[in-house]
Amino acid sequence: MKKILYKFRALGPSILWASAAIGVSHIVQSTRAGANFGYIMLIAVILANIIKYPFFEFSTRYTVVKNETVLDGYKKIGKWALYLFTSLTFLTMFTIQAGVTRVTAAILKNWLNLDLSFISCSLIILTLCIGLILFIKKNGRWEFPKGRLKRGSKRKNTALREIYEETGIRQENLKIIKPLIPTHDNIKDGKDVVIKKTYWYLVEHLGDAKAKLIPERREGITKCKWLTPSEIVLIMKDSRPLVHYLLEFVLQDPNYKSLRKTRGRIV
Repeated sequence: MKKILYKFRALGPSILWASAAIGVSHIVQSTRAGANFGYIMLIAVILANIIKYPFFEFSTRYTVVKNETVLDGYKKIGKWALYLFTSLTFLTMFTIQAGVTRVTAAILKNWLNLDLSFISCSLIILTLCIGLILFIKKNGRWEFPKGRLKRGSKRKNTALREIYEETGIRQENLKIIKPLIPTHDNIKDGKDVVIKKTYWYLVEHLGDAKAKLIPERREGITKCKWLTPSEIVLIMKDSRPLVHYLLEFVLQDPNYKSLRKTRGRIV
């Protein structure tokens, strides 16, 4: 029994090492290369592993024997070696991060069946839950506050009024930053089909983040909630493609990115 437990304990460092060493190139690109080019790429895979193996093997041995990091060893060789290592690491980290994010975005997009581009899915993954976006749950589906334009009313005033009516956020605590791209819906009006055009705005909330939100229940709104990008991912399957379309523009908008840095709130 002790021998079995010892073997299991020995697996711990191995699993950590495998997690650090095995990445997208091994799991995805190797199999993809095999599918596209057949056995002709097997030579390249074998050569890559032969060349890469000494770096993993001897760097570990050096750390164990010398009781110092590989960076300390590079420093002993000379500053040029340390600078070379730093430069190579800096140059490759962007491609590695881009590759991992791309694969994760593809998994996220297909798993939740999101109607978003890979860029938007990647932005959601990379966003660290700082910028908040206001959503309402209306008739069982998550969407953005909106309403009908009354005769004689201005679009911007209507947008602020509808946010107040549907969420309870006072208009003096709202600031319109810029108009977004308008959308079009086909609405059935008896036997006819009417094209409804909706104007959207990027609005910043300037009030208390802890203020209570009041959903307009007579309009079928049951919830109002500030959501982080990571939380938005979970509600995408319960929202219309129109929301996915607008969200793609919001996440890439430079105004949203700047507000995200200051923990801003977008309506």
